[in-house]
Amino acid sequence: MRLGSLNSASRNQSSCKKHGWPPGGGGGVVPAPAGVGPLPPPGILGGGGGGGAAGGMGEMLIKGLLETEGCLGADAAQMRSGKNVIMAWFEDAEAARRWYAHPTHRRMRFLAGGVDPDKKPLEHVPDGVPVMVMASLTMSNDGSSISKTIPVPISQISIEMYTPLPGGAMINGRLSPEAFPFEHMRDMTAPVEETP
Repeated sequence: MRLGSLNSASRNQSSCKKHGWPPGGGGGVVPAPAGVGPLPPPGILGGGGGGGAAGGMGEMLIKGLLETEGCLGADAAQMRSGKNVIMAWFEDAEAARRWYAHPTHRRMRFLAGGVDPDKKPLEHVPDGVPVMVMASLTMSNDGSSISKTIPVPISQISIEMYTPLPGGAMINGRLSPEAFPFEHMRDMTAPVEETP
């Protein structure tokens, strides 16, 4: 169920590889350890050269997410449309609000032009509900940006929130971290037969 979004209109779409986002190509959920988590391993959002400002921003966001109490995991991907996404799974709306108040997120909000002080973060999300937050951005073709304060050339950015619906099925794992609850998720993984 989609709970809400903040969306800037996309002016164009492009492949973000020429801007180095995401460095390494992404893949695999990074579970959040207790306390402060380490940077993601190479191949998720960094490690091994390139990336420029976009790569550094991605690494900074993933690190900040994993430092947030109640963040169950984070991942990054590039979509076929050219959008680049960071997904984070939170145990509940209160945990997502802790990320909203995290210094890294505050810095990103400042770069994007601030927030409405009269609005409560996630004000329409009930307490106790698990939340997946997905941030997407599209790199601009011409090097321009939608905001003079954002140091990365982007033509689109959005923040969207989702909560799990009952059902679904999996074989040998799923996209979300194991700690992110899905009621009535069918595990169709075949049992491993032991050889005598």
